[in-house]
Amino acid sequence: MKSLVHAFNRTPPWFQLTIGAVLISFSGVYVKIAHVTPVVAGFYRMLFGGVALLMLVLLRREMRLKGGPYLWYGLFCSFWLAVDLILWHFSIHVNGPGLATILANFQVFFMALAGVFFLGEKVSLKLVISIPLALLALTLI
Repeated sequence: MKSLVHAFNRTPPWFQLTIGAVLISFSGVYVKIAHVTPVVAGFYRMLFGGVALLMLVLLRREMRLKGGPYLWYGLFCSFWLAVDLILWHFSIHVNGPGLATILANFQVFFMALAGVFFLGEKVSLKLVISIPLALLALTLI
C-alpha cells in the first residue's frame, strides 16, 4: 500500500487533481444506484472518510490532540458537514445526481459572501471576477 501511495505522489499534481476530480464526480451516481437512504449514504461516507483521514494522520505521525475547545469546534463542524452531506443525498434522490451536485456547489457563493460580510474578509479583484464567471458557468450547465 505504501509503495502505491509513493508512486502516486511521484505523479504530476495535475494528474493527481484529475484523478481525484474524476473519482469524486461519480459519487452522486454511485449514491443513486446504491438504492440506500440519504442518511445511510451520508453516514457511511462520513465514516469511511473519517477512518481514511485517521489512518492517513496516524501513518504520517501528525496526530496532535489539543483538546478543549478545539475538539468541540471540530465536532461542531463535523456535525454540520454531515448534515450538508445528508441533505445533498436527499437532493440526489429528488433532483438526480447532476442537478443535485450543481445545487450543492452553489453554496460556495454564499460562503464567499458570508466571509466578506461576517468575517471581514477583503473583497479582492479575483473574487469580484470569479463569482460572476462561476455563476455564468452554472447557468450554462
